[in-house]
Amino acid sequence: MNVEQWTSVLKLSTLWGFSTLRQAAFNRLSRSTTIPLAKKIALGYQYDVESWLLPTMNELVRRPEPITMEEAICMGFETALKLASVREKLALRSVSEDIKHRALKTGNARDKAHPYHLTPGPRADVRDLDFTPILRTTFNIPEIK
Repeated sequence: MNVEQWTSVLKLSTLWGFSTLRQAAFNRLSRSTTIPLAKKIALGYQYDVESWLLPTMNELVRRPEPITMEEAICMGFETALKLASVREKLALRSVSEDIKHRALKTGNARDKAHPYHLTPGPRADVRDLDFTPILRTTFNIPEIK
């Protein structure tokens, strides 16, 4: 079966309370690498698959490309805006720290006077950041124990 068919199985098994079938659909969809990130987030919310949310959100906010209009429509504008704000907060904090360290190292008065010299384009080092704590706070996602 394809992703759309397994998504239907997830939907119906959730609706009718068929836990074994739901687990089978969850397992198949979890292994799929063809589900777009925004779609996986939407499915996670729609069918209460909490274990997909943080990893998928983390992957989305780490990538260099911004959230597209199609993705925002798919996962909902509130979710898309929150994810964009998470990206901005951590990425700008990282940029600010880079500039502060550069100003201290070089002693350049211009760097000290203008704390935000932002360079356009994606920041490659964002892929290495862990957004989990700020995602948990922003989306009110409890830790799974």
